Amino acid sequence: MTALSELLPSGGGQGEVNFVATGSISNGGPVVLNSDGTVSPVAQTAQNIPLGSEATFNSAAIDSCVVRFILTDPNKFVVCYRLQSNSYGYAVVGSISGTTISFGTPVAFKSSVMPVGVTMEMDTLVANRFLVTYSYNPGGGYNQGQAVTGVVSGTSITIGTPSAGYSPVHPSAYNNGNPRNIDLAIDPNSSVTTKFIVAFMLNDPSKKVYCRPGYINADGTISFGVLAEPRASGSIGYASNHKWPTVAFDSKSSGNGIVSWTGEGGAYSYRQAWVRPFKWATTLVFGQAIEYTTYGTYFTTYSPTMKASPFVASQYMAAYGMQYTGPFAGGANALTVNNPGSTSSTITVGPQNNFDGAAYATYPPNGAYSQERTVSLAFSRTQPDTFVVAWSKGSGSIPLRVGTLNSTTGVITYTAEDTSDTGSNEWVSIDMPVTGDISVICYQDLTNSTIGKVRLGQILVNNVFDVIGIAGSAISNGASGPVNVFGGVNTQQSGLTIGTEYYAQPDGTTSTATAFPAQRLGRAVKATTINMKDLT
Repeated sequence: MTALSELLPSGGGQGEVNFVATGSISNGGPVVLNSDGTVSPVAQTAQNIPLGSEATFNSAAIDSCVVRFILTDPNKFVVCYRLQSNSYGYAVVGSISGTTISFGTPVAFKSSVMPVGVTMEMDTLVANRFLVTYSYNPGGGYNQGQAVTGVVSGTSITIGTPSAGYSPVHPSAYNNGNPRNIDLAIDPNSSVTTKFIVAFMLNDPSKKVYCRPGYINADGTISFGVLAEPRASGSIGYASNHKWPTVAFDSKSSGNGIVSWTGEGGAYSYRQAWVRPFKWATTLVFGQAIEYTTYGTYFTTYSPTMKASPFVASQYMAAYGMQYTGPFAGGANALTVNNPGSTSSTITVGPQNNFDGAAYATYPPNGAYSQERTVSLAFSRTQPDTFVVAWSKGSGSIPLRVGTLNSTTGVITYTAEDTSDTGSNEWVSIDMPVTGDISVICYQDLTNSTIGKVRLGQILVNNVFDVIGIAGSAISNGASGPVNVFGGVNTQQSGLTIGTEYYAQPDGTTSTATAFPAQRLGRAVKATTINMKDLT
């Protein structure tokens, strides 16, 4: 039998090729091949890069919109919006080619008077199907809640049969008590039938927030479960004047999620954000409620939104506008559910990390502020712990920032604010595709007759997919040095576990983590040595 020491060289590794470096490369670090034949370290850079000019999805006035990528196509998305002229609801397909966006023909999903506000999510069980929820006026009395599906084929949309409006005979609408501030989430782990939950405020004297579970039947019709109130009895969250409910499902665990709302009350008028875990069922099961924006008297929380991490189970991100006796800012917190799916489930709140304005270390806070009238958040589904937040300043632009979350500590770091959009905008909504790191932002253009527009953005540049090997020594910028390419052996590692597979990570490190977009390097045959896979 041949000894392992006889197969491996005593010096550098096997399969060695010399390259000129662009950028400084560390000894034993994974490297990528550039188009000019040089090599660089594996790295990712968070940035906000406008990719194209504004595109108009409706040249008439709108007053609310929401955008979502089609799950099967990273170059196609749907925008749902309300047209001001008739108060009807419409949907339109947008297609991306390079940096150019074109649109199909809008189709009405509701040809009745709707109050301001519409929400939509893509069906994760049936390809190219989306669900949109809204409030509408059937004539006289209170508005009613309703939901309907749409199916995309090319650039065309076919609208399904809406859920019935509420009546003693047809109790299938989610509520008839004038629902407003509607939010919607679809369970990404649905099987057999698509499960969703609607959260909304009743714009009647009670000002209560409610949730209603629902599902899309095999024939495309929509059914609803039992109405539930998530507020926590005996707390400020149970006080009067509730607004801005938002809801999200866990990306990894079927039926589990969280719901948030704002509650006003106490000796002074202030509004704090509350959050509560739930388990989806015909009757919702709630865990323990917690107030996660507790910043003192007169503090007010505006327009919170929540999204689940695509990579980490039971972890969510909440973003919101906030005000303290005059100035405005924008904050975010990581939220982690403990023991999900039970009445004993609790939520751990990470530290507040402002994306606009300085941290609230003193009252009033210091810094430059804007009024976050709407806030939207989207996670990258290719880059772990990375998200983009967009917000409207009412009379100002729509800024963007990319955030990176430390999923262990809850600490968030941000890129510099991108203010490429210099117009005056409102009703911002942002989404990212399942593959790729582009984003699409839709909004109401206040400087141009409140027409509906979209814009492309890119949040990350990542070169891990171009990895060709591992550096056999440190190589300074512009110098030539050895790289052990695939099919060879690299001996410049330390602390490896023999027999374990190792992967190049998007941040340039090497570890055993396999989550996309990590790229396999090879197997450890010694604590210092990786036998690299042969790509051929």
